[in-house]
Amino acid sequence: MPHELDSTSIFFSYGHDGNTELVLQLKESLCREGYRVWIDKEEITPGKDWRDAITEGLVSSSSLVGYLSRHSVRNPGVCLNELAIATGSSCCRVVTVLLEKDITPPLTVSHIQYVDMSDWREKRTAPDHDAWYARKLQEILDAIRRENSLSGVIRELREKLKPDLSLNSYYARLALLLERGDVDRKWIRDKVAAWLDDPQGKRVFCLTGDPGIGKSVIAATMGQKPLSEGVHMNIAHTDAPRLDLKPNPLYENSELALLKTHYYGGIRKYQWVAMPLALHCVVYKADGAQVSVCIGEDEGDPVFCITDLLPHLGAEQNERKLGEGVKGEELNIVVGSLPYADKEVKDRVKLLALKLLNDKYGITERDFITAELEAVPAFKAKDVGLDRGLIGAYGHDDRVDAYPALIAEMETKLPVYTTVCVLTDKEEI
Repeated sequence: MPHELDSTSIFFSYGHDGNTELVLQLKESLCREGYRVWIDKEEITPGKDWRDAITEGLVSSSSLVGYLSRHSVRNPGVCLNELAIATGSSCCRVVTVLLEKDITPPLTVSHIQYVDMSDWREKRTAPDHDAWYARKLQEILDAIRRENSLSGVIRELREKLKPDLSLNSYYARLALLLERGDVDRKWIRDKVAAWLDDPQGKRVFCLTGDPGIGKSVIAATMGQKPLSEGVHMNIAHTDAPRLDLKPNPLYENSELALLKTHYYGGIRKYQWVAMPLALHCVVYKADGAQVSVCIGEDEGDPVFCITDLLPHLGAEQNERKLGEGVKGEELNIVVGSLPYADKEVKDRVKLLALKLLNDKYGITERDFITAELEAVPAFKAKDVGLDRGLIGAYGHDDRVDAYPALIAEMETKLPVYTTVCVLTDKEEI
């Protein structure tokens, strides 16, 4: 169950040493200011698991005040763990108070400017003690009252994630590509060519891997500093779950021509039935020629599908667990249902499918053995929601990082450090 964050709750992290007198005095002062202070002496009662109590106190507090002394910063130590947890959370404001001189703050809070009360013992008997204490207390209060880091992060994210609908914005350009249906490769080939020809920088572009066996891309813009001083890199993968066809996939069953498949990557098999599919193929023919086939993506193309059972015929299927509702060996794709005209031949539906492939692409059944074939959902990317704030697309979850990584590389001008974009295939294996 999630913890409720109390905006007035402060967690005290301190060592049990000679500084406890000041810690308790500051606790009383903060309580008078309306804060509830979590302190172990009061919160960890006999029989209570102190580790659980500390963790619960930390995650339910909006601020932590860490008192730095030789005892509290010793390693190993509970206080170091408390500081590490708090600094690792976006929900907790961390304030540190130096209680002793010549203390080096732990690395986790070394970037936080502390409130210096290391002379508190001398000040106890000084004439200006009250004024000094009031000033230091105010410094602590000011640090605590600064905007909580979580709300600040949320506000910053909201501003950054607010769609920029100007004509030159990333969002607008992506929306235009989707609207035009530019989800093929030509537009990106043209963009890469223009990028390489741009005289404003020294660019490198390397594409490796043959069709069907996986491609990797390295794009780089040379920086002003030498490579020995480092590079800035963006790395993403471009493959997505899909259905691959087996080496000899085409067969006929129940007067249907079907393709046998095996799934690639992490797919939820039941989501792939009764859905229009497109076929993407790279076929290597006996004469060495390479033929690329894409059926189902263009308007007017036929599509393919995996059949599902009607509800009143699926009693046995309904008894299966969700993950086995559709089994891998049942993901067979319908590619034809009409028979070849000659009634004397065997597997007439399969034969007609082969004839159609041969007529258009010159492919024979033997060519399937050396082909790379895959089936993917046959629908274009769409905006989702009344506010069009989301994108629904096949492979979007996998490729959402690749597009901005490559576009960012292409829009880099005269960088100080060399920038490198790496796009890889076969991440789903």
